[in-house]
Amino acid sequence: MLTTDLILLQAPAAGMINILLFAAMFAVFYFFIIRPQMKKAKDQQKFWSELKKGDRVVTSGGIYGRIVEKKENSVL
Repeated sequence: MLTTDLILLQAPAAGMINILLFAAMFAVFYFFIIRPQMKKAKDQQKFWSELKKGDRVVTSGGIYGRIVEKKENSVL
């Protein structure tokens, strides 16, 4: 009977460890996956908003070009 009492006393501590591990995993995902993606999207939006007629650009395929016209809410 003494061993079962000891096991029952340790059970809540194990639950707290599981919660802490889950929180640590969420923090790792946030700082290494979610936050960098949000920063990249913000930088791309800033770049797009600052483009104007006459700016020189290079596409991801390596084609050099110049902005002739920019339509809002349009992605080509």
